[in-house]
Amino acid sequence: MNNIPYEMYDHILSHLKINVVLNITNLSKFYRLRIINKSFKKYIDNVNDLIYFEVSDINNIFNRLCRIGLLKNFIWLFNNNLYLSINNINNLIIYYRSDVIQLLLKYNNLKDILFNRFNLFSVNENLDIISLTKSNNPLITCAKTFNNKKTNLDIIKLLLDDTIKNNPYIHQLSSLFITSIKYNNIILIKYLVTFYYDNIMHLSYRLINYMMCSNNNEDLFFYLVQNDKININDKFLANCIKKKYNDLFIFSYDKIDYNSYKYKYFLTYIYQNNNLELFEYILKNIPNINFEYIINNMILYDDMFFYISLLLNEYFNKIPKKSLFIKLCIKNNIEKTIIKHLIDNNYKLNSEEINYCIRENI
Repeated sequence: MNNIPYEMYDHILSHLKINVVLNITNLSKFYRLRIINKSFKKYIDNVNDLIYFEVSDINNIFNRLCRIGLLKNFIWLFNNNLYLSINNINNLIIYYRSDVIQLLLKYNNLKDILFNRFNLFSVNENLDIISLTKSNNPLITCAKTFNNKKTNLDIIKLLLDDTIKNNPYIHQLSSLFITSIKYNNIILIKYLVTFYYDNIMHLSYRLINYMMCSNNNEDLFFYLVQNDKININDKFLANCIKKKYNDLFIFSYDKIDYNSYKYKYFLTYIYQNNNLELFEYILKNIPNINFEYIINNMILYDDMFFYISLLLNEYFNKIPKKSLFIKLCIKNNIEKTIIKHLIDNNYKLNSEEINYCIRENI
């Protein structure tokens, strides 16, 4: 068969193209003829006129290739001027085919489809997820499509390329950001905050609300604080305590000019969230600590054993004798020998503590 003149292959395959409807099955069979021999491969690889023949079901052909097709399959179809629809492009995104999206840019007609502003719609803040699923906007599809291993960030970067003339996507950053929050796409959120914060700054309240309600965002908070893109207030610092973002709390607290009394506001959150590390930070770094206030305030909370131990081991000389420290120790089952030592050193006793000491023979 290899001895057949190339002209015969041309006659056979040209006849096949003319007389066969090139649907999803026949087009696949036609393309697979490449494996017969080098002449078949040469002829089929150089076909560039399928557009002049009856090619049916092209939308399904492309949708099937989006999932399993090789890049060279797309090149062959594109060279034959067979074009994808916006639906096909969204399927490429769903199957993480950034290689094919990148290829589209080499074909002007395909590029025009991808960057056609009439395929877009803007997302408003009140739009629900059901409505978002109906969007054909490739940028929105990128924001919705991700998993633990993959994102479409490379496609998003391509779509947001501001060197592309009349690129409509660069005006869709607010929509992209709102969608990323609705779908909890943290990788995209971090990317937009890092590189497009000025474009989404008017939605910063959405960002803060999102971060307050989710976890593992300490690095994003750090970025915002370091670059003065967030207002450090009591609510923000309290949230750091709750989530045990201790390094962030310390960095933020050191960054602002807080009056020293402010630490009292945060003690409640520290005790409620059992954050001993930040308790130690406050004692060590904030000037003019009112230890009597701290001890008397600790009476209001349970399970303070480790806090009391820290005071005994490192701040014993600063514990005021007129404070309720003995009462605090009794409430938290501190060893009797320690309580006796406090009594011997003239720490305050009221009638309740005296009765306790009599009962326990201290």
